[in-house]
Amino acid sequence: MFSFPGQTEQDLKNDLEKISKMNVNQVTVYPLFTFPYSSIGEYLKIKKVKMPGFSKRYRFYNIIYDFFQKNKYEMTSVWSFNKNSGNLKYSSVTRDKYLGIGAGAASRFDNIFYFNTFSVRDYEKRLMNNRLPIAIDMPILKSLSDWYWFYWRLYETKFTLSEYENIKTWKIDLLLKIFLLLKLCEKVNGTIQLTRRGAFWLHLAQNYFVLNYINNVWTVMKKEPFPDFIRI
Repeated sequence: MFSFPGQTEQDLKNDLEKISKMNVNQVTVYPLFTFPYSSIGEYLKIKKVKMPGFSKRYRFYNIIYDFFQKNKYEMTSVWSFNKNSGNLKYSSVTRDKYLGIGAGAASRFDNIFYFNTFSVRDYEKRLMNNRLPIAIDMPILKSLSDWYWFYWRLYETKFTLSEYENIKTWKIDLLLKIFLLLKLCEKVNGTIQLTRRGAFWLHLAQNYFVLNYINNVWTVMKKEPFPDFIRI
């Protein structure tokens, strides 16, 4: 974790040096999150824990990025760095399809995304009665699936142009051209790769937009085992 209250740049550098000496295969770094639905958020009433400011997060992220580049780690997502390119990387959300098992778990298939109920008691009751414990679902149309692919490939920091041709639409292509113009990404040997600047801005967008969406959904689902509707 980085950018938490009281942490200095030297503290961060010391932590990174310790990680390097441990010779771990993958390092995933997150800034401080202060979700209202969490037990910490409820206990501290969230106002007492401040999200890190933009300038601090920018400085700290650049320190992290430069450190792993210098120490020969490969960036495999805006959060994660791997020691050797041959090692398998751990990730769940970037997979095109996945099945979540347990209360609060999410699943994604070709045309649907859904959450299981957050209530352990109701989850068990549904299973005991041979019913699926799904609390809420969302259909996935082809257009949404294409945006989903584009976002998560950027999140993984690179994708091939041949893969991109399969999902390219004029809207997605226009956005990609804007990203290239702003130097958030670049073309390298038949691939699109995020620059350090692009990685930071996607990292920031992940915090303020995607995590805000998750926070809204989880806040409702923590209060209601099977909500009829969630307004985003």
